[in-house]
Amino acid sequence: MSASMNRPRPIFRGHIASTTDALVLFGACLSGSLKHIPRRIHNHEYQDLIRSGNVFIYEEHSSGIKIWTDGVSWSPRYSLGNFDIYRELEDPFSSAIDPGVGGKYAAHAPSSSPIDLCPLKPKGLVKKTISITLQGITHHLVSYYNVDDLLSRRLTTPTKDQTLRHTIPRPSHIASQSFQVPIGEEYNMEERQLVQLDSESFF
Repeated sequence: MSASMNRPRPIFRGHIASTTDALVLFGACLSGSLKHIPRRIHNHEYQDLIRSGNVFIYEEHSSGIKIWTDGVSWSPRYSLGNFDIYRELEDPFSSAIDPGVGGKYAAHAPSSSPIDLCPLKPKGLVKKTISITLQGITHHLVSYYNVDDLLSRRLTTPTKDQTLRHTIPRPSHIASQSFQVPIGEEYNMEERQLVQLDSESFF
């Protein structure tokens, strides 16, 4: 296989607004119309691939990816519906960071870890993830966006993408998962949280 064919690429450009959006992409990968990424992203590829709007799906065994890495410092995980959300932090080892300067921090309790004292990066990325298991095989979706792109509607969703209009989530794919929030009850949940991004309650 050539190096270009083996290079990871986003399977979709847009935003995963709902579990249905994620299931459409999972279904497209399982049917062969989209491709799982074949391997982990290397350090020198982070700058080109870890961008707002990029969505990736990988399968643990075939890709060899046990832990997803992207070179970004992230806040602790925040559960939102059936997804996990992470906010981008300032570089924890940057000399420009002054914990005494105002700004929202990722953790409130004292800690010796530099990352616990880092403020959220202004206009930084949000990472949104979800996983499903089918026939004993786990598939992971990782998506990135920034708040401005989301609120300005610059990112389309899989359910509104014309190239995916014939991809309908299989009932068996839904029934076999243990989703915390029923399909269809999570719309606008994300945007309601985004208006509180500067409040203490987001984390």
